Amino acid sequence: CHQYDKQIDELMKSDSIAAIQLQYENQKELDAKDQLIAAERNRQKWLWMVCNIVALAAALLIYNAIRLQKANRTTALQAERLTVTNTRLADALHQQMILQGEVHHRVKNNLQIIISLLELQSDEIEDQAAVVQLEAMASRIHSMASVHEMLYQQQGASTVNLELYLSHLYTQIGRIAGYDPLPELKLSIISDHFNLATAMPIGLMINELL
Repeated sequence: CHQYDKQIDELMKSDSIAAIQLQYENQKELDAKDQLIAAERNRQKWLWMVCNIVALAAALLIYNAIRLQKANRTTALQAERLTVTNTRLADALHQQMILQGEVHHRVKNNLQIIISLLELQSDEIEDQAAVVQLEAMASRIHSMASVHEMLYQQQGASTVNLELYLSHLYTQIGRIAGYDPLPELKLSIISDHFNLATAMPIGLMINELL
């Protein structure tokens, strides 16, 4: 009986060891499964975060693309309007230059008519002093007409080259005075371009000096 009990104890111990080993194996397997589940959850979590980041980046890119497209449309529309405005301004400037040139041309023609009338009148006068006065008046008017003539020839220019203007004026006055050949003229001018309001009084003063 004692030996039988001993055998039973050994069997029970063997069964307990086997049960403990089985429980250990089961627990180890459960831990491995838990680790796999945790790893899968972490992977899904990171995948979800990456997807959200990608979606956010895509949304930002789409938003910026829409804004850029709107900005490009606005810029293109503004450029088109600016082109139309520039074209209109260029046309208006061209028309203004034409009208300005026409004004100078008509003023010059009218002054030339007055000069011709004075010359005709001087041919009918026998008083030499009166003839000299008429010629002086014609010379003054011619100095004004020359400014308008030069501005008309320069197609819309707003200034007169004073050297060319005075040379032309000198030639005209010399012709009226009967000089042939003309005495030599030397000019020393620092500022050689003047507007109409300045060039015309200078021309009248030079006319009187000559």
